[in-house]
Amino acid sequence: MLDIALNTLWAAAPKSRQDRADQIAWLRDRNACLSDRVCLVQSYKNRLAMSFFALGDVDVIDLFDVGQNRSVPVLVSRAPFGAYNGLTTIYHVTDADLVPVPWIIPLFDETVQTCGGDFLDNTTVKMTQAGDVNGFAVFKFEMDNDELIADGELAVYRKWVGHGDQSERVIYRLMDGAFRPNRALVDNCADQQADYVTVFFD
Repeated sequence: MLDIALNTLWAAAPKSRQDRADQIAWLRDRNACLSDRVCLVQSYKNRLAMSFFALGDVDVIDLFDVGQNRSVPVLVSRAPFGAYNGLTTIYHVTDADLVPVPWIIPLFDETVQTCGGDFLDNTTVKMTQAGDVNGFAVFKFEMDNDELIADGELAVYRKWVGHGDQSERVIYRLMDGAFRPNRALVDNCADQQADYVTVFFD
C-alpha cells in the first residue's frame, strides 16, 4: 500500500527538476534494500515524510468498520499541527487516488463549563465533517492496558489552549466508511486538574 500511495501522489503532482533528481536518488536507495522488507518499508515511510509528499509519520493498518462488519486497510498520516496538537488524516488507497476517510467531529462549546460535573448534554455539541482531524490519534494497539477504548476504536486527544488542562478525548469508531464519535471525555474547567466529564453520542 505504501508503494501505491507514493506512486499515486507522484503521478498526480507537478514536479521540478530537483524533485525528479530527489526521486531518482531515493529510487537508488530503495533498490539497495533488495528484498529486505523492513528496509523497504522504512524507505517508503522516509520518502513520504519528505516535503514533496509531506505526509508526516505514516503507517498502514487494518481498521474494523463496525457498520460493514469487516476490516479495511488504511494509510494513517500523522503530522505536527501547531505547538500542542497533531493533524491526523486516514486514507483509503486505490490504484488511482488517496481518498481521505471523512470524520464527523464534535465541536465543544468552550463557554460551557464542566467544573464539578459528571456528564455533558450532547445537545450542546454541534458536529462538522472534515477529511482530517486536529489532534493526536491513538489506536488501541498503541496503548498499554487502556480500558477506555476497545478494539476497533481510536482516541483523538486535543488541547484547547497551550497551558492548563483544558482538553478533550474523543473516541471514534469507523462506521460505514466514516469516523463517527461514540463518546468523549471533556475538561473545560481551568483548575489545573484533569477532571473530565463524559458525553455520549450513541
